[in-house]
Amino acid sequence: MHCPTVTLLMVLYSLLHVGLMNGIDQNATFGGLQLGNVSNQGIDAYYYYNQTQTQAVRLSVWSDAPLDYPASFVVLEQKSVKSMSVPYVIADSGLSFSDVSHTLCPPEFKDGALTVRVSTFSPDLVNYTILAENEETFSLETGDELEAIAGPAEPLLLEYTFPDGTETVMLKASSDNEYCAYLSVQKKECPVYDEFDNVPFRGTFQSMTRNAAITVVKNDYPDGFYIIIVVHPDDAVCENYQPLGSKDSQTNTRYKNITVSIVPANSKYLEPVLITLGVGAAFYMFIGMIVLGYWLQDWCTGRASKLHVEDNVVQEGEDDLPSLTETSGIHARNLGNYGSLESTPNAIDVDRSIPLASGVPQGPQDPEVRSQDSMDGFDTLDDIEQEQDVYLAKKQLYLCDTSRQEGYVRERKLTMYPWNLVTVSTFYALPVVQLVITYQIVLNLTGNQDTCYYNFLCARPAGVFSAFNNVFSNVGYILMGILLWLLVWRREIIYNQSPPEARLTGIPKHYSLFYALSIALIVEGVMSACYHVCPNNTNFQFDTSFMYIIACLCMIKLYQQRHPDIDPEPHRAFVVFAVIIFLGMIGVIFHNVYSYVTFFIIHIMTCLFMTLHVYYKSTIRFDTGIFSRVRQELKNVVATKDFKPLYLGRFFMLLVGNAFNWALSLFGLITMPLDFASFLLSIFIINLLLYLLFYIIMKLFHRERLTPLVCFFISMTVLLWLPALYFFEQGVTAWQEMPAVSRTHNRPCLILDFYDSHDIWHFLSACGLFFSFMTILVLDDDLDGKPRDKIPVF
Repeated sequence: MHCPTVTLLMVLYSLLHVGLMNGIDQNATFGGLQLGNVSNQGIDAYYYYNQTQTQAVRLSVWSDAPLDYPASFVVLEQKSVKSMSVPYVIADSGLSFSDVSHTLCPPEFKDGALTVRVSTFSPDLVNYTILAENEETFSLETGDELEAIAGPAEPLLLEYTFPDGTETVMLKASSDNEYCAYLSVQKKECPVYDEFDNVPFRGTFQSMTRNAAITVVKNDYPDGFYIIIVVHPDDAVCENYQPLGSKDSQTNTRYKNITVSIVPANSKYLEPVLITLGVGAAFYMFIGMIVLGYWLQDWCTGRASKLHVEDNVVQEGEDDLPSLTETSGIHARNLGNYGSLESTPNAIDVDRSIPLASGVPQGPQDPEVRSQDSMDGFDTLDDIEQEQDVYLAKKQLYLCDTSRQEGYVRERKLTMYPWNLVTVSTFYALPVVQLVITYQIVLNLTGNQDTCYYNFLCARPAGVFSAFNNVFSNVGYILMGILLWLLVWRREIIYNQSPPEARLTGIPKHYSLFYALSIALIVEGVMSACYHVCPNNTNFQFDTSFMYIIACLCMIKLYQQRHPDIDPEPHRAFVVFAVIIFLGMIGVIFHNVYSYVTFFIIHIMTCLFMTLHVYYKSTIRFDTGIFSRVRQELKNVVATKDFKPLYLGRFFMLLVGNAFNWALSLFGLITMPLDFASFLLSIFIINLLLYLLFYIIMKLFHRERLTPLVCFFISMTVLLWLPALYFFEQGVTAWQEMPAVSRTHNRPCLILDFYDSHDIWHFLSACGLFFSFMTILVLDDDLDGKPRDKIPVF
């Protein structure tokens, strides 16, 4: 069964023997140019002897052989055979090179022989030249900088050996043109993979245009490593344009001037980690001193462990508490009841929003008047169930009108926010962690650093992480989330220890949403860390999903301050969160005009829905009769010629909000930004800022004051967010672009030779979010002790 194989080997040996008899067989010297010609009648052979043990050889060949009959140069190395065909033709491109040059692996023993054989199938003689010379600049040392030229047929090969005491180095490569190339690091093994189509099969590599950098750890390459740079025949790998065969690639001029250097890299991470944790501890102490100062102030004034109650309320005493509850619209059947309205509907100034809300102009007695939005736990008195929309339709609402539910009912509903968030976060985080770990394992196994968009000029590998600094810098979110939880917990304990009469005044205190915000901040830190394990366009949504939730929870909390009874149910809110995350995913994956048109329609419809819902204070029902009621309402307005808005403050707030949202939606539809996730997040942030600004303006308009603590938190929020946004805009990576283009945005570390500008953004934004939440937490402290029938709703 082996006869055909044996016969073939005998024939090949005979042909080779005959060819050698008809060709040249001679010794050659390094540095000498060998000229010759060859045809299919013979094989020329040249023998070189390398007299330097570790010195590499650069072999350059040229031939005028036709494309149909290329000249073949076979190099017999110590442990491998290397073949070069001239002209060198790039498959499927038509691009060819008559000059080919490679650096051969250095021999491992002295006086190693090097043999070059030249052959062709051409019946006519073809000319060739051979130049073998010692590579003088083959070895690089730490701190060296080398300028060289590389091309598709002339790759660059260098070597580096770790000196004693050096554990980590950074290999840098830069160029003055944007021709696409590969930068590769391989173990000192032969053969070397130095062609553009086989470089990805060994070692670590990344594509580059202007610059690239690879951090190399001695544990991975104890004997040192080879550096390979080879230019691509086209730029499709780097910039996704100029495919093979394009006009610009049909030249032999794709040579790249490259500067290569090796510098020491920081391998001692304990110091920056400890400094970071120390700064976090100092921040805890700073906030603790503020808390201690306010506690001492309360203790000195005799107000420790209770809320401040206005003098007129305190002077009435416990015996006058029923009159207080009547004035405030509070039915104090037990201390857990924040109040239920006992007035009759005849005493209420009902406006024309009733027809639009219920479809019936008369009728608090009509069961259809009753709201279906978020009153499931409302007081069980039948007259109150029938009249709640009538009270919400008053032209001027006070907090007693929107806080009629039993306190325990609201608390039971709001408690679901943190529990639901914990459940959702757990199910969301587990597959995320599994996916990013898989990404990291694939990167480590394949060596393809184009998989992840790191800032390679400041990527600090540790263990399995390629950029440990970018992962660890998210600890700020976790620390701030824990601190917020502790402060909310302390505040809740003090509130629960306050006198009963104090809990019947001011803004109803419910802390579940703040617990949810603290959990969301912690989970945001975890999700952002997961994203930075291997940042790319497919997992960027992990970094933004909980930012959407944080923005929405803040708006819900602000709305709940003055509308305790009509804030959204937790299950409905989380359905909305899911829809938002789904839209973000669709926008990232399907980046086209259809996705933006769909988002534009959904965004505008949502704005209209929220406008009606907020303007009519949740009394409007969205059913099949909504359009007829709107039409009837418009007819009434035209007939009475009364175009003045009933709720002037809400009208202008919604007008400005709609203007901004419509403008943002149109901007997205026209420009179609590549980073859809950030575009969607900016919409939520702008809406949150507008609502917070409106809330503060309305407080001041109603002669409410901002306490010194609120002013301090607002100032800290602004002072932190401004530099945070500056560092965020530095953009050290760009996953919207190809990996090689993203590397042109890479920048060196800025702090402790460990953190880059994006890490600084992590720290500043974490502190900014903390102070933002604290602003909302203490925003209405000036109302503690104020009767609820004197607190306006806006």
